[in-house]
Amino acid sequence: VSLAGPTDISVYNPEGEIDRALDAFRGDVSKEEISPSRNVPMNEKTKFLLMVGTNDNLVPEEQVTLFEQALQDKNAYVETFIAQGKNHNSLFEGIPNNDAVAQRILGFIG
Repeated sequence: VSLAGPTDISVYNPEGEIDRALDAFRGDVSKEEISPSRNVPMNEKTKFLLMVGTNDNLVPEEQVTLFEQALQDKNAYVETFIAQGKNHNSLFEGIPNNDAVAQRILGFIG
């Protein structure tokens, strides 16, 4: 389960704070090399649930769609949940109250 996790580092804004932090962390390794969406093996057996909010200003929705497509291209099982009106933090906040995000996770891990 990916809760607003960065899955394609190459789509971050190159002028943003997150990108500068990632550049410091990754050193000489390319963004593509550390991006999960760029490193999916064929017939991956792990099942994935990708979740992001429509108002997330840290992890763009585009990252989820790129990873979803990469997983599908490699015949991996993937479900995607785009939480309307949620931002990076509010995606998590309702989980203790059994909100739609919590219900989707519980349904996925079943």
